[in-house]
Amino acid sequence: MSTHTAGPWFVTTDHTGKVATVYADSEGARVCTFLGAVPRNLGPDSIAANARLIAAAPDLLDALKAIVKSLADQDDEGLIEHAQPMIDARAAIKKATGEPA
Repeated sequence: MSTHTAGPWFVTTDHTGKVATVYADSEGARVCTFLGAVPRNLGPDSIAANARLIAAAPDLLDALKAIVKSLADQDDEGLIEHAQPMIDARAAIKKATGEPA
């Protein structure tokens, strides 16, 4: 399994606000580019919001992993382990890392 490009990631937008690009700061590699016409005619606010969400992905994944580990380490009675938010968090981690469900 390959790993994602290391973060932090950051966003740049063109002067029109219709193109936003996400770059990986650690390598300067382009992660993705959002265009106003793809997949539909998105406005500048939607383009920027989508780009920010993707740029935050590595940080969100690391934070979620840390929260799950911290809660699991404190779960002496096994109650948190079976709580729906913990199940959802682990599923989100698997989705982001490409692990089988």
